[in-house]
Amino acid sequence: MPSSPSARQLNADDVRLDSNSLVQSVAPVETAESVIQRYYGVLAGEKLPVYGAKEFSQEQDPNLVFFNTIGKNYRLAPGDVVRITLRGRTQSSDSYKIKTDGSLILPNLAPITVSGMSIVEAEERLLDVLQIDDASAAVFVSLDTARLIAVQISGAVKSPRTVSVPAYTPLSRVLAYAGGVSDTGSLRQIFLIDNVGNTQTVDFYDFLQSPLGGVDPLVIDSSRVFVGTQGKTVAAAGLVANPGIYELKDSDTDILVSKLLELTGTKIIPPGIEFEVLYFGENGITTSRKVDPSGVLKAGEVLNLRFIETKYDKAINIIGAVLSEYKLSVSKPTLLGTALKQGSVLKQDAFLDYCLVIIPSTGEVRAINLRSKINDPSFFVSPGSTVLILNQDTYNGLVSDQSSTLDSFLKGMVERSDHAELFFDGIRIGLVPAEKKYIVQANATSILSHPAGYQFRSFYYRKWSGHGKCFPSQFNVVK
Repeated sequence: MPSSPSARQLNADDVRLDSNSLVQSVAPVETAESVIQRYYGVLAGEKLPVYGAKEFSQEQDPNLVFFNTIGKNYRLAPGDVVRITLRGRTQSSDSYKIKTDGSLILPNLAPITVSGMSIVEAEERLLDVLQIDDASAAVFVSLDTARLIAVQISGAVKSPRTVSVPAYTPLSRVLAYAGGVSDTGSLRQIFLIDNVGNTQTVDFYDFLQSPLGGVDPLVIDSSRVFVGTQGKTVAAAGLVANPGIYELKDSDTDILVSKLLELTGTKIIPPGIEFEVLYFGENGITTSRKVDPSGVLKAGEVLNLRFIETKYDKAINIIGAVLSEYKLSVSKPTLLGTALKQGSVLKQDAFLDYCLVIIPSTGEVRAINLRSKINDPSFFVSPGSTVLILNQDTYNGLVSDQSSTLDSFLKGMVERSDHAELFFDGIRIGLVPAEKKYIVQANATSILSHPAGYQFRSFYYRKWSGHGKCFPSQFNVVK
């Protein structure tokens, strides 16, 4: 007589032998922004992630078939493999698979129905049977291999599908097999429907926020998981711990600023932080309003935390031929040597005979000899000033007046400074600070630097005041 083969109830052992029974979703990585992300991107000026979406889209190793510790409340069903240890006149420790009809068959015993029983109840049932012939009998039952159950996943997930997972798998891991929740899916409206129609609504914000793990129900029997569409949302941007898009509860249309900060995990608010709410006005243009932690944020708005940008005038700016330009915060005039770290911040090609100190508060620009002033205990630089240090090439360009290659800012600062020009036979050969004793020294240095036997005819300097005014009386010949 022809007959069909025996029904085969799969369990986790079959997964290890055939990985096709349980595979990770191959949902494509989303690179394009969703509609909700584009909306908040325009409003906030930056791309914001959907809070919690990555938590449920982690790639899952199919060999990791257990996600929790199976307790004694595990309900047995066909496909489960249990290890039964017997003590008494009969001693053994073997694994047995529960048959398709829910029965468990042990050597020398009639079939015992255990389907639907917890592990504790199965132990008690076996003990009752064994103690009929052996009062000293003891039984220990533990789950060896869990059965597989079919779960249909639909709604706003990246890859809706039906998967096989071990019984008692947490819902959060079941979602991972469908590629996770999509950017338009809800983490507050997830429905778990068991095989008899009982429905449980899960809010995964509790799971993500609670230090105790929140609600992450176990999928026990063949079930259906439906992920609803995302509801009303707000966003947080700027100086918050976790910038992102946050979903409101189904019944809410707004949220307290303090509550949103709690959701973002922002614990510290530094002094000087400004709270603002960004939203679209009636004309479709981004508008903002100030708010404080006790204020309210409406659906569709963005909470932005930022520092108020101000000009800090209690600093000395060091720019030009230094290893790295920097600002030195000070509250009172500071020695130039201290501001320049005794010259350790200067580049090797820094020009030490001519330097500019710009004082914005008075509009004054001073030309100084950096070589002498850096160790001068009486030369101070006031807060808000800028020290502009030249290198040799820049200085040579200023002397030869290479207008096409010089920075206009630098040329303007030189013209505003008190400086002197050195000429030889009508050709400018140097720019120096307008200090008479330095001019005499520069004269001697210039003579020594020329080849022996050179005939000097005219050597002179002229001194300029700030703002481009020349003093004719100081157009002198230096002898």
